[in-house]
Amino acid sequence: MSAVRGLPFATVRSNPEQWGRLVETAVGAHLLNHGLTPGYWRERNRKVDFVVETSRRSPRSK
Repeated sequence: MSAVRGLPFATVRSNPEQWGRLVETAVGAHLLNHGLTPGYWRERNRKVDFVVETSRRSPRSK
């Protein structure tokens, strides 16, 4: 992604906002490449970028 934008990796890595976008894109691509369907959650000013449903029970569902 840094190559597509024409920026050196070191420049992207030193900018937290750009680095976050790069990591988020990589994680999303990884999930999709493994056949998962990522979702998104947001409540007011809080958000989770990727929510993945599994067949396992969560500790809260006991």
